[in-house]
Amino acid sequence: MSRRNREAASRRRVLAGRRLLAGRPRLQAALAAVMAAALGLAVAYPAASSIRSTEAAWTDGEVIIGTLATLKVNPVTTAACRNASGELGLLNPSVPIQWTAPPATSDGIAPTSYIVTWSGNATTPGSAETTATSYGIPVSVLALGATGSATVTAKYNNWVSAPSAPRTFTITSLLIVTTYNCV
Repeated sequence: MSRRNREAASRRRVLAGRRLLAGRPRLQAALAAVMAAALGLAVAYPAASSIRSTEAAWTDGEVIIGTLATLKVNPVTTAACRNASGELGLLNPSVPIQWTAPPATSDGIAPTSYIVTWSGNATTPGSAETTATSYGIPVSVLALGATGSATVTAKYNNWVSAPSAPRTFTITSLLIVTTYNCV
């Protein structure tokens, strides 16, 4: 049989197979499932037969002696706000919070920045990061008689300390000057 005859016979077989499956989606799906299963078995069998069971045991013990040290970010312990009567704050009234930078100790590192967080009905809740040891918390212009609280958290890179004890403030006057009391 010549090459040309073999190619023609092959084309006829392919066309006959296509005609057999034409318009029969269930038969096509079943044939595809059988082919996929056969292919899966053909691939999985050699891999499964080459796995051998093993036993491993170790009886050699070692003793290691050492020290593990941990550090923490030293917290702010002296956050305070002072009472103010007559702070000139016409355009940007604020309550100043001050604190002492905690020093480095044998088990703690000194912070590189601070996060001041505030909430309450005297302010819009929020937070700010600063490298200074004071921050002015903005108060709402319509917050007469309202209270708020603030905490300071020490930060070193992505490490943070426990927050300071909250400081509470009450706005007592907001006319031309800002007056507030701190606890």
